Amino acid sequence: MRNDRLSATALLIAKSQLVLAHDPALSWAVGPDRARIYRACVSAALGREWSPSAVTRTGYAIAESLSVPGIYVHYALRKLEIARIVDALIRERGVGQVVVVAAGFDPLCALLHPLHPAVRWYEIDHPATQRHKRGALSTLPTGDNLTLLPIDLTRESLADLFRDGRLRRDIATLVIAEGITMYLADDRIRAFFGAVRGDAGDGARHFVFTYMERQPNGSIHFRSSTRLVAWWLARTKESFVWGIEAQRLPPYLADLGFSFVGSWDAKRLRDEYLVPRQLADRTTAVGETIALAMAGS
Repeated sequence: MRNDRLSATALLIAKSQLVLAHDPALSWAVGPDRARIYRACVSAALGREWSPSAVTRTGYAIAESLSVPGIYVHYALRKLEIARIVDALIRERGVGQVVVVAAGFDPLCALLHPLHPAVRWYEIDHPATQRHKRGALSTLPTGDNLTLLPIDLTRESLADLFRDGRLRRDIATLVIAEGITMYLADDRIRAFFGAVRGDAGDGARHFVFTYMERQPNGSIHFRSSTRLVAWWLARTKESFVWGIEAQRLPPYLADLGFSFVGSWDAKRLRDEYLVPRQLADRTTAVGETIALAMAGS
């Protein structure tokens, strides 16, 4: 990712969630607070107020059906579940520092930092995307416990941030990497996980990340994705390059110094959020899973 270019994926996800917020059956999955943050981010990125018109919503629905049917719902459920996991780790595991890597236009920190004022919240991202995020947050009420760190992760690592004191080593820390691992080759995955684990000092390290499940034929994609997706990802230079089979994840993590705690795949998210609302017939994208790990045994 070049430092002067906004992430096309970050913008697409934010717009898709604003489109989903207009769906009467699924608007709850986004909610007014998330929608407000997404709208501020998109408007800051475009330099003008933006809200999806009826024509735009139709266009996005067609694009979704031709690319990855159910991807908008998947994004929303993924974000709901990660927010729930984060809240639980703060309340039950004493997490005092949350670090979101490549946060894009995700509203997690903006939503949760007022609810947990004693927790330090950090968003780490490349400067181009974060410049727009900073502009968006300037229009919203935020507290002193939320910090945006513009970082080029090709030149600096999380380990550097812990070493030089920009991130604390003496408190329980949660690192979040949502929608990132699929873009990293295996050697970079190992380096990234090593930086997350690092020298934890006196603070435990928790790690929430998402990963693509490698298909039996070795391919890495959402099961319902079309050739249009491969074209889009190649065009934006954000193609998927890493994935792993679910059964191989625990030993892979152990080899990297982490213990596997749990995972939430598409079926589990459907059962938790859609089935109780009689929405089991709604299509959701299948292929990306949320995982929770801890450094050490």
